[in-house]
Amino acid sequence: MNIFNPPSQEISINCLIPPDENRQGGLFIGNYKAALSCETLINYNIKGVLTTSIETPVSYQTTLVPFHMQLDIHDSEDFDISQYFEKSAEFIELAMEFGNVLVHCYMGISRSATICIAYLMKKQMWSLEKALWICQEKRQITNPNNGFMRKLMELERKLFNQNTIIEKPKQNFDQNQQQTIELSQQQLIDYPKQQVLPQYLQQLIKQSGNIKIVQNNNR
Repeated sequence: MNIFNPPSQEISINCLIPPDENRQGGLFIGNYKAALSCETLINYNIKGVLTTSIETPVSYQTTLVPFHMQLDIHDSEDFDISQYFEKSAEFIELAMEFGNVLVHCYMGISRSATICIAYLMKKQMWSLEKALWICQEKRQITNPNNGFMRKLMELERKLFNQNTIIEKPKQNFDQNQQQTIELSQQQLIDYPKQQVLPQYLQQLIKQSGNIKIVQNNNR
């Protein structure tokens, strides 16, 4: 196993989809340290690893991890992560036939989360809102960058001809003016609970400093 430039953070791994004893393995998301830990891979019965970051090279003996794919993804809003949506979803689905699959990047926050959300949308037929909520429920630091969120929204429109999460347009904020963000009922319930808003909502709050969250019953 390649341990080049190992990160200093602790091992972190979370289950997004539990394994089905009668059908297939589960889907896990984690950080680089989890992907480097033989003990973790064995304990979680990881048979497939999807590496989604260019700076975290790993390699495995096939007796430990029979399926491994490396995607050289940069955590940049300008990077077109959608080019890997189909390829990664097919890999995850194949590897899950033999055991559990770990999707990781460096921290397990943006790149790996985006790939997992795309898989849940494409293969589980979940809406973006549901897939994002599940990821945040299981791994609270989930936070795709703004560019990745836009690609996920494009994928949702392509798959379902709708968007369940709407990106707000950029605005110039008056510090004394209260801004209103309208969220669907599911978002209204779940985001405060998780305390992890999408980056575009965080940016609105940071810019304005005076945000009111209201329920929109028309969606």
